[in-house]
Amino acid sequence: MNKKIKVYFIWHWQKKTSEELKGAFAAFDSMIHAIALLSKDPGYSVKILTVSNANHGPFESVEQGINYVFFKTAEEIANFMKNDQPDFLFLNHHSRGYRKFIKELVKLKAKKTIYYSASIIYKNPFKQYVTKHHKKLDFHMVHHEYQKQQLIDKFKIDSSKIIIAPKTADLDLFKEMKMEKKWDCIYPCRGGERSCKRPMIAINACKILSKSICFPGAKFKGNYPWVTTFEKWQTPEDLSVLYNQSRCLVITSNYKEMGPRVIMEAAACNLPIVCCSDSPANVSHVTKLGGFIAEPNPEDVARKIQLALKTKVDYRSHLNELGLDYELVYRKVKDILDGEIN
Repeated sequence: MNKKIKVYFIWHWQKKTSEELKGAFAAFDSMIHAIALLSKDPGYSVKILTVSNANHGPFESVEQGINYVFFKTAEEIANFMKNDQPDFLFLNHHSRGYRKFIKELVKLKAKKTIYYSASIIYKNPFKQYVTKHHKKLDFHMVHHEYQKQQLIDKFKIDSSKIIIAPKTADLDLFKEMKMEKKWDCIYPCRGGERSCKRPMIAINACKILSKSICFPGAKFKGNYPWVTTFEKWQTPEDLSVLYNQSRCLVITSNYKEMGPRVIMEAAACNLPIVCCSDSPANVSHVTKLGGFIAEPNPEDVARKIQLALKTKVDYRSHLNELGLDYELVYRKVKDILDGEIN
């Protein structure tokens, strides 16, 4: 019997409740979908390794079809892998905690080590996101061309080691549905008033136009009659409904935004999309899909919202034309595992 190929994913913690287990699993997106598909392949032994305050030890998620191993600290993960070395190791992006043992990860004798980073490269990011040890990794997976170019220009990482794999939307779940429109605009906005999200630009733009807007996942100190908030982050099923109850996606975050998949989700529902020009992650997605780019001020965002609401574009067809289906990340991962990328 052939030995199974070990493929381990080190994951950051997602605060998403589950009925299966106290605590949380990774939020289901196209990368987690890829891991679930890979877990069904009898030739692979696939695990997600992550830190948890609530759980410890192995657990099989029937809900997701994925095996987890929970640890109390990042150091425990590093020690585990020294004794049970994987053939392929994927490190999901981490801004803290995990950064300090990237040095240890490159010492492991994994066949390939891959760093999956959704993070925008900041103006002075060296200490925070990219270290000299990243150059020793076999591959970097990023969300868009801007990130790739930053890794090449600022950190001299070989372009052949950088793979563009944007997170995509579940096209079976996110789709256009005939529903009564409750809002003119929608801005899925975890973190609410965080400075990088800049919700007041969207709020004030809608005030100029006398348009309504809803904010799934946001909580604001002020009271704005034209604004509806949902303090809890919605399930994918609920988000699909909210997109279809809205007329336009507006996302006004700045350069610190991490290439949100909400753009892909809205496009799958055929919503026109407006974003700001100083967010390379957003612009990369929106430009390809045929959306609208505004300067980061309420007046120009308002102008672009007006244009978006008057324009009929088949965004979903653009997703298909660009190959941005739900299996995209899985195909990228399989190319690495199958040696299609050397």
